[in-house]
Amino acid sequence: KQPDGKLFTALARAAERHVSDFNAQDLANTAWAFATVNQPDEKLFAALARAAGRQVSEFSAQNLANTA
Repeated sequence: KQPDGKLFTALARAAERHVSDFNAQDLANTAWAFATVNQPDEKLFAALARAAGRQVSEFSAQNLANTA
C-alpha cells in the first residue's frame, strides 16, 4: 500500500515549521522516515539539510548514516 501523499505533505510542512527545535536525532529520524517510504519533499529536505549543517558536530555516526 502506498503512503498517503497528502498526509506526508502536511507532515513535511509541520516539520519545516519546527525544524529549528529539532536535535540531531530528530533531524536524522525525519530524513530517514521520509526516505524510507519514498516520500521525498524538496522543501523539507532543504530545511533538514540547513539544520543538520548547523548541528553536524552533534551527530552520532548513526545520525549521519540515517540522514544520508
